Order: sequence, then C-alpha cells, then structure tokens
Amino acid sequence: MVRVHYRPPPSFQPHDGANPEHMVRVTLPDGEEKMYTGNQVPVSEVVASLGPRWEREAVAAVYSGHTVDVHQSITGAGSIRLLRDSDEEAIDVLRHTAAHVLAHAVQELFPSARFAIGPPIENGFYYDFEVERPFTPEDLARIEKRMGELLADGLEVEREEWSKKKAREHFGKLDQVFKLELIDEIPGDTVSIYRVGSFVDLCAGPHLDRAARIKAFKVLHAAGAYWRGDAGRPMLQRIYATAFFKKKDLDGYLTQLAEAEKRDHRKLGRALDLFEVKEEAGGGLVFWNLFDGRSYVRCVRSR
Repeated sequence: MVRVHYRPPPSFQPHDGANPEHMVRVTLPDGEEKMYTGNQVPVSEVVASLGPRWEREAVAAVYSGHTVDVHQSITGAGSIRLLRDSDEEAIDVLRHTAAHVLAHAVQELFPSARFAIGPPIENGFYYDFEVERPFTPEDLARIEKRMGELLADGLEVEREEWSKKKAREHFGKLDQVFKLELIDEIPGDTVSIYRVGSFVDLCAGPHLDRAARIKAFKVLHAAGAYWRGDAGRPMLQRIYATAFFKKKDLDGYLTQLAEAEKRDHRKLGRALDLFEVKEEAGGGLVFWNLFDGRSYVRCVRSR
C-alpha cells in the first residue's frame, strides 16, 4: 500500500488549456509526452496514469537519470522510465528496503540499539548498529527469522516530509545520536522520513512501493565497523545481508558463496598442512610448514 502524505490524490489531466508554468512534463521511453497539473507530481500518480499493469509491476522509476521511488515527487520536465523487478536498477531499491526490514527486526529484538546507516552495496546491503555486545550467530538467526515474520505480516512503506525540528525531537527522544548528527548535515529545513512497518528512519530513499516484493533474503554475517570509518568514533556492529526478487537468484548467489569459501586459500592452506596460525605468537603471524624439516615465520597482512 502506498500513501503519499504531501499531495492530494492523483489528478492526471491532458495538457490542453493548462498553464505550462504549473505543469510537470514527462517523456516516456517511446517518446510520448504526458502533462500533469501542479508544480510537482508523485511518481505514483504517473504510474497510475499508465494503467493497472504498471501499478502492479512498477518497482520504482528512473527520472532524468536519477532513481526515484513511487513515494517521491518529480518536478519540471524530464524523461521517465519505470522499473520492473527485472531491471538492473531495481535490485538496489529492493535491498535498500530490505535493510530497513532488518533494522525493524533489530529494533524489536534489541530495543536499546542505536541505528546508523543501512545502504545497498554490491551483492547485498548492510546496516550499522551500536549495541551492548557483538551480534552472535544465534542473534543473526533470530533477526532473519523475525524479518520473515514481519514480511509475512505485510509491511507498509510510507514516505513523509518532516521539519528538522520535528525530526530532532523524534530521534532525540529515542537517543538516536547518529540520526541527530545526520540531520544537522542535511541542507534545507526539511528531511525525508520512511516508515517500514513501525520502524521510522531518516532516509532519502528510494524504496519499494511495498515490502511484500521482498521474496528472498539472507542474513550473512556481522563485523565491527567504526562510525564513518573513523577509528576515533564509536565501534558499531555491521550486519551484512542480501536480498533478491526471486528465490532462485538467492539460491544461486549462496551457492556461489559456498564454492568461493571452499577455495579460500586460508582454509585450504590449513587443510593441506601448508601453514598454521599460532595464537600465542600473535595475530597476523603465519608459520609455513616446509617438508625438509625446516620452518620459518612470515608476517602477512591480516584480512
């Protein structure tokens, strides 16, 4: 379900007789032009004007070279291309929303967590959290399970525009210090907020029109990461995960990861008795085993 909080219901009209200064002109891939009344128009209105098939299939859109979601508004004149789940740009939108679903699960399971950022990356996404202790494999399993339950319940995705004052009050009451820092760096007097279920996040988007499009996902692992990559800032816990529109694509990716792990030289070296790591000697020291009875130590960069 899509709710647009900052504009009346769709009002597509032909351009005949309208004042072009108060219109949005959109050019479709086939060259057809459509005009919409007002200084801005939600992408959802453009999608609705193109018929029920696009309302079912449109994941997001590319407007004048920028990926936007159906919750966002566009202005002026430009070209638009609606995205289906088969389009390359759509996967990042899916994973961005999946990151918010992951954060939603963490919010429920770890109520004292502080939230940093959760972007899509190559082959997946991550979200950074400040928590009392590192996440364990058991924690990650619980988070993944809760994500599945939330998606099964049907999560709505909504976008709102808040004043910075309102955003500071909201995140300040929750002691979300990383969000407060980000708010101060955003230009202008307003910020965009996305709700995915009951999880409310400061975010520029783009996101899916509905979380139900997330059909296949996997929480992979967690690692430490400094806030903004600065060793002088807090150490956060970064949860890595991935998501796909189709389960077969997820299965293929997980198989690829498993095959790569089998070829990991660090594991193969131990299995073939080529080297060993002795904790008492210090991290990063590898003892190479030579078959003529000699051995030597080589310092390698830790990965």
